[in-house]
Amino acid sequence: MSTKEISLLLYPNNISNQKNDYYAQVRYVGTITNNDIADLMIAEGSEYHKESIIDILTRCDRIKMEKLAEGYKINTELFQSHLSVKGHFNASSGSVDPDEHQVKLKFSATKRMRELLTKSKFRILGLANTKPIIGRVIDLTTQSENKLITPGQVLQIEGKRLKIIGDDPGVGVYLIDQKSNERIKCKQEIGNEPQKLLILLPNLQSGKYLLEVCTQFAMNRKLVNTTLSASFHLPLYVK
Repeated sequence: MSTKEISLLLYPNNISNQKNDYYAQVRYVGTITNNDIADLMIAEGSEYHKESIIDILTRCDRIKMEKLAEGYKINTELFQSHLSVKGHFNASSGSVDPDEHQVKLKFSATKRMRELLTKSKFRILGLANTKPIIGRVIDLTTQSENKLITPGQVLQIEGKRLKIIGDDPGVGVYLIDQKSNERIKCKQEIGNEPQKLLILLPNLQSGKYLLEVCTQFAMNRKLVNTTLSASFHLPLYVK
């Protein structure tokens, strides 16, 4: 077994009222596909060609999916899986209604997998960055990127954790006049997604502005108790 440590990042527990209460999430190293598994098997000394290994793995995946969909249980060295149906039935002869019932797959680790996990080593990296991140700003009227903005027109803001949500009165998108230091709130949101905002700009005087996003949105679509803010690293200009 590999001796590499599994890295963990800590996130604020917004459900708890206790101070310094966090939960951990794994910082994943990457994603392993059947193609990667084939390479690893060859590196271990498998005599099969890569194409043959991928074909076998793909067939295994397909057969497992088909048999699960037919009502079989699946037991492998890695996991055990079966179907379950959630919802209320009114009569013994009732049928499954997609609007009222949910068909789900249940997975559980095998004893061997659980024993392997007890040998894993973990390292806490510290607090994760849950603040919004502004990566790019586009004026949709002129297509200017990260520079010119047009008053009264739509500004596209791209990044991470940008969704404008929360009860705090400070939540919103602001343009800060670098000459007067006035904070001007953009009051109309046309698009509001975690990775992209579409904002109708207010009437602005000519000058240099700093863009700021304030929200209570955090990881996994949860809300935090305090406002998180991010400022764009480049100034924006109105001619």
